[in-house]
Amino acid sequence: MSAAEPINNAQSQSVAERRMRMPPIPDDFFSLITNEQKIALNQKQQFGWFVKFVRRPLFQPIEVVLSNPDGSEFLVLENDGVTRPFFNVRTDDLRQFHGKLGSSLQLTSPPPNGQFAHG
Repeated sequence: MSAAEPINNAQSQSVAERRMRMPPIPDDFFSLITNEQKIALNQKQQFGWFVKFVRRPLFQPIEVVLSNPDGSEFLVLENDGVTRPFFNVRTDDLRQFHGKLGSSLQLTSPPPNGQFAHG
C-alpha cells in the first residue's frame, strides 16, 4: 500500500459523488449516441482517442467527451459527429494525468477562433 492510494480513493469517491454513483460511461452508451457519433468515434479510436466520460445534464442531451491517449487533450463529440475542443475539465480530474506527463498540461491546439481567454 502506498501513500498515494488514499488520495486516489478520495478523488474517486468525490467523482462518484458528483455522478451520484453512476459510471463515467453508461452501460447502454451505444444506444444513446447517433450513427454519426458512432462513425466519428470509430475514426477517432483508430488514432488512440477514447471515451473519457459522458456528461448527463438534466433535461439536456448527453455530452460525449473524448480524450487523447496521454490525457492532455479533450474533445466533445457532437450529435452530428463533429468534434470540438473541450476545456471544461475539472482540475481535480486532471491531477491524475499530471503525474503521468511529468510536467504541466499544455494545450496543443488553439481554442475556436484562435483566441485564448485572458484572466
